[in-house]
Amino acid sequence: MFAFNFLLILIFLEGLKFGRLVQGTLTDDLNDDETLPQNLNDHFERVVSHLEKIPTKVDFAALEARFHEKLKRLEAANDSNLNETCKFVVELQLEQAAILADIRSTSSRMSQNISAILTEFVSLKNKVDFETAKHSSKCGDDAGLADTRFRSKKLVCDNEWVIIQRRGTPTPLGKERTDFERIWEVYENGFGSLDGDFWLGLETILGLTLEGYTQLRVDLEDWEGKKYAMYDVFRVADAQEKYNLTVDGYWGTAGDSFSYNDGKEFSTYENDNDNALGNCAAKWRGGWWHGNCSYAFLNSIYHNSSSVETPGLGVIWHDWQGAHYSLKKAEMKLRKPLRLI
Repeated sequence: MFAFNFLLILIFLEGLKFGRLVQGTLTDDLNDDETLPQNLNDHFERVVSHLEKIPTKVDFAALEARFHEKLKRLEAANDSNLNETCKFVVELQLEQAAILADIRSTSSRMSQNISAILTEFVSLKNKVDFETAKHSSKCGDDAGLADTRFRSKKLVCDNEWVIIQRRGTPTPLGKERTDFERIWEVYENGFGSLDGDFWLGLETILGLTLEGYTQLRVDLEDWEGKKYAMYDVFRVADAQEKYNLTVDGYWGTAGDSFSYNDGKEFSTYENDNDNALGNCAAKWRGGWWHGNCSYAFLNSIYHNSSSVETPGLGVIWHDWQGAHYSLKKAEMKLRKPLRLI
C-alpha cells in the first residue's frame, strides 16, 4: 500500500511539472508566428523527453520489488537481532546457573572444612585437657580447699578434679548399694561412702563453685564402653534459690543431655521445684535439677544390667543410650578451668 501511494505521488509531480512546462513554453512561442513550427517541434521533442522520464508500469513493478526486497532484509535483520538477543539471554541464564552451582559447591566444601576443623579442635582440646591433667596438682593440694568451708568435709579427688557424685562402684557381696532416693536435707549435706557410691552434697558443691571449681566432667560407662561429657560452665545458686543450676559449653563424646537442665531448680521427692505436672524426683526416684523431668538423670535407681523395667528409671544419659538403657557407671567431677597461657 505504501509503495502504491508513493508511485501515485511521483506521477502527480511529474504531470504537474510537465503541465507547467508545456503551458509556459506554448504561451511564449505562440506569440512568435515565424518560429512557430520550429518551436512546436522543439516543444514536442522536450515533451517526448519528459514523457520518457515518467516511470512506466514495469519501472513501478521493479521499484516495488526493490522496496519489498529491502523490507525483507530489514525484517530478516530484526529477526536476526531478536535471535541474537534470545541467545544472549539463554547464555546469561546458563552462566548464572553455573555460578550458582559453583557457589553451592564452594559453600558445601566450606561447611565440610569447618566441621572438620571443629572436630579437630575438640580432639585437640581433649588431648590438651588430659596432657595438662598429668602435670596438674591434685585437688587436695589446693590451699583453698583447706579453709573453714571444707575443713570438716572430706573430699575425694581424681588429679585436679573433685568428685561430687559417683554411681556403679563394685559392691561387696551381701552389702546393699547406696540409696539415692533421699530427702532434701540429706541431698544438701551429702550421703554415701567416698570409696563407693556417694553424693557430695549441694552445700559443698555450692562452695566448690564459689571457690572457682566451675568446669564439669561427667564420665560415663555402659556395659560395653566409655564416653564423657565436658561442660565449661557449671555453677549452682544458694539454698534460697533452690540450688538453681547454670550449665553450658558442652563438648565430648557422650552427647549433650545436660544443657536442658540449665536454669532448673533442684528437687527431691518431698520438695518439688520442677515445672512438670507431677513430681519428677518422686517419679524417677532421686534428687536432681528437673524441668519437665530430664534427659540426663544419674541419681535414679541403679540396675545391675542395662535393662530397665520402666523407661527412664535408671542411670540415664539420653543422648548416648536413650531412656531404655541404664548405664553401668557414672561419675561427676569439678575442677578449676585450665589456664593454658
